[in-house]
Amino acid sequence: MQHPNLNDSRWIDEDNPEVLPPARTNNWATRCRQYFSKYWNPRSVQPPQADPDFPQYSAPERAAEVLRYIFNLIEHWLSPLGTLREWLRINARIAIFLLVPILLVVPLITYALGQLNVWAALIATMTSQVVIFPLSALLLVGLIIALIHVSKTLVGRNTQGRRPPPNYYE
Repeated sequence: MQHPNLNDSRWIDEDNPEVLPPARTNNWATRCRQYFSKYWNPRSVQPPQADPDFPQYSAPERAAEVLRYIFNLIEHWLSPLGTLREWLRINARIAIFLLVPILLVVPLITYALGQLNVWAALIATMTSQVVIFPLSALLLVGLIIALIHVSKTLVGRNTQGRRPPPNYYE
């Protein structure tokens, strides 16, 4: 809410009948209340009556009619004002509202996370290879240097104890 401008005469005059109602917050509880007040419209359920053409039906049709009558009788017994039917209708609408994004988005997210897992494994393997390669090259260079040093040492030992052949210096 903004602070009033003290130079504005509406704020200075106390006789001003214009009073603004407080701003209504638009949070999830308010939106749910608005949704339910908009769509909650229960209609009373009429007591079921048997079909007058019942004796003329075939056996499967009579069985279906009996089941229809029993389900309507149970619905009327549980909720004669229609609140159960309305509650089921609203919950079905909410379920469809949530089910469609879940069926469309969750597989994409699962696929993306699986690909991220594969990429992470590849990066880890590549990083370990990048670390191992310089170490192996360094080890190879060290072995070559050690081999050169050992060979110089061995060649130097052999030449230190020998006499030069006669007439070598002449």
